[in-house]
Amino acid sequence: MLTLNPIEWLALQRTSFSKPRLTWKKIKEGSFSKRNLDLIQGKKDWELLQKLGLQMTSFESEAYPKILKEIYDPPLVLLSKGKWPVWEEKPWVAVVGARKATEFGRKKTQEIVTRLVEEGVGIVSGLAYGIDAEAHRACLKAKGNTWGVFGCGVDIIYPRPHRALAEEMTQHGGYLSEFPLGTGPRPAYFPQRNRIISGLVQAVVIVQAHLRSGSLITARFALEQGRDVYVVPPPDNSIAYEGNKMLLDDGAIAWEDQKPKIKNQKLETTESLLIPFLKKPVSIEVLVHQTQKSPGALLAELVQLETEGLVKKIPGSLWQSL
Repeated sequence: MLTLNPIEWLALQRTSFSKPRLTWKKIKEGSFSKRNLDLIQGKKDWELLQKLGLQMTSFESEAYPKILKEIYDPPLVLLSKGKWPVWEEKPWVAVVGARKATEFGRKKTQEIVTRLVEEGVGIVSGLAYGIDAEAHRACLKAKGNTWGVFGCGVDIIYPRPHRALAEEMTQHGGYLSEFPLGTGPRPAYFPQRNRIISGLVQAVVIVQAHLRSGSLITARFALEQGRDVYVVPPPDNSIAYEGNKMLLDDGAIAWEDQKPKIKNQKLETTESLLIPFLKKPVSIEVLVHQTQKSPGALLAELVQLETEGLVKKIPGSLWQSL
């Protein structure tokens, strides 16, 4: 792997952010050379980063989320503002949806996020209008931890009306980006950032999506990355929920509200009742029906058991005891 200083990492970010797959290909082939890096620009970025009180987490850093390293083309550099967490200490779920949120979509987002936070789950979203912003607000209201992923530079809050929300998030999480400082929002950047939203989490919940919604891109990335995808069943046949219907028809997991709330208390290994259900590979969807626990509660327990070396996640979004 690369061994670079902070200035070199920032210089690499400038050349790799729009084509991470190509950069990773060169690194793995051994054809990458840091002689081509613009260290003058890297130094300017480093000085501005410090001036703005921002953080840099490179791929080689111990603080880089291990779950994000699993995806096909992880960002080489993450810039952020906020209270950087140890990502492995809790499960994370992405809650995303349409920018033009319906009243049903907003209320459902509040219900889902509140429930997940009560179960010890962190919330990731994109700070966009509509469902994304509602997810962040609901998480803050429930006193949970939330992170937003930008489709622009971390020093450019977009959309601008969400500046106050973004700043509040830094007290209980924060926001991050793979894009260099000063990078403005462009349409092509938002689908690219969606792979990070799904890459940071164990599961994605699609609350509201029409057929051209960016949330469907997040869902596709999530499936490619082996994450579970949950979809809120549409309340009606309106075009606002055509994406929900399509995902469910394609086999996505319906988000079920009738499951009881389970607090994410610290588990004692010997007290876990999940182990007997995990002798063979099993999905969270099956575990929901077998245990009558909610998806969020199961994620929280499975992540802790994984940390204790008792279970593992295997391809196909399945879990099995060791």
